[in-house]
Amino acid sequence: MKPVATKPIAGTPWQEVTTDTGHVYWYDGKEAVWEIPDAVKLAKEGGRDVAAGADAANDERKDRRGVKRQKPAVVVDAKMMAAMRRAKANGAVLAPEYEALLAEELRAKKKDASAGKKKKEKKKKKEKKERVAIADGLEVEDFDVEFDEDEILGEEDKGEKNDNDAVVNVDASYRELLREHGVHQFSRYETVEKKVGGDARWIAMDPRKRRAVFEVFCASKGVVGGGSTQDGAGNGVKNKNNIKAKDRPSAAFNALLQDVVKDHAAPWAASLGRLKNDSRYGDAAGGLGEGDMRRLFDDHCGKLRVAQQKRKAGERAHQREKQAAERRQQYHSREEQVAHYAALLAEVVRVPGSWDEVVGSLRADPQKRMLADEETARRMHAEHVERLRRVALRKLGGLFATRKFDTSLSGAAVVELIEDTEDVEFLEFDEALVTDAWRVHCGGEGGKEAGEEAEEDGQEDGQEDGQEDGQEDGQEDGQEEGAIQDEDR
Repeated sequence: MKPVATKPIAGTPWQEVTTDTGHVYWYDGKEAVWEIPDAVKLAKEGGRDVAAGADAANDERKDRRGVKRQKPAVVVDAKMMAAMRRAKANGAVLAPEYEALLAEELRAKKKDASAGKKKKEKKKKKEKKERVAIADGLEVEDFDVEFDEDEILGEEDKGEKNDNDAVVNVDASYRELLREHGVHQFSRYETVEKKVGGDARWIAMDPRKRRAVFEVFCASKGVVGGGSTQDGAGNGVKNKNNIKAKDRPSAAFNALLQDVVKDHAAPWAASLGRLKNDSRYGDAAGGLGEGDMRRLFDDHCGKLRVAQQKRKAGERAHQREKQAAERRQQYHSREEQVAHYAALLAEVVRVPGSWDEVVGSLRADPQKRMLADEETARRMHAEHVERLRRVALRKLGGLFATRKFDTSLSGAAVVELIEDTEDVEFLEFDEALVTDAWRVHCGGEGGKEAGEEAEEDGQEDGQEDGQEDGQEDGQEDGQEEGAIQDEDR
């Protein structure tokens, strides 16, 4: 609870304090009390008596002068009104006369805002009707007197007025659509209908009036002079459809060529026949000789040829990009297939063995990771088996070194010795692999050299395979590029 307003009591040290909750207490600088002090009561009663006596004397003087008694008005300035608004916003309780002032101010603001909004709406409606009327070729008179339509029209008249407004809105939207698509005095109805026939503004227009309004709009876009044309409101403006008076026949004939001649290789004689069959030929060819028409025809065909070349160049670039993307996708897809098949080999082939022993298990993989190219599958299997064999040879060599077998024994004797001792660490290796490992172990450095030579042979084989794959890919790319160039030529 905080004090928001204080009022000193004349003739006493007391002050009347109002809190933000609306409660009132009195404070004399030393203590605060909730009950009104006697001194304050006496001061207020004395003030009322004095004021009553003054009012009575004043009323008597006014009555003597014949003046009607009026209640004194509360006068505040803008600064005080702002202070009262802030106090009201903070929750202070104001005197009734101040509350009435604030309420009156709020009502005046709302009334002004509503009046301003209505005035703007009336102005917009008036301007819109003027634009539509000018576009239709009507004269618009401006009157100084304004009428409130709601006060004049009845319910039936209001309904008819709303229907007329809807028709005007549809007509204006239709004309706006024609302006957006650059319709000019030489535009053809059928051509424009193909372009914008799906637009909602085109569909909303009454089909019985659509063509007539189109023709009127085209006529309104006629030449004004000085390189200007008329817009939908009948104003002379400069835009992308500007046509100088001296160039009007050429522009009309060019518009006719754009609608009739679509092939840059079309012969002049056949094209001239089709042009003459068009209803617009008389107006378009007026003022032009045959030489001028032939020149415009050649220029038009040249533009069509350039446009076709650009279109074909774009299509070829798109085709090359598409083929490059397909090759990248195939490359990445092949890499994924090879990686999946390598994982399958690691799961199925755990000990060195032949291709025939494992091919059935590889093809039966439920995840279908087996390569379709059997030659590549065989090669990768052989490389995987060779890696397993080298790992096994190194592991067996370590076992032989820890067992300290007599190096004078043969491979078969070592195999028999292992079987007799039932050494479990040798059980995962077959006899042929144990015999080869024993021969390498007894060979010493010669065995190491043989192993290194085997590794070198494997690396050379891998490099040769990579080179062959690269050459094949390069040849394929070159053939495809050559085919595209032949097609371009």
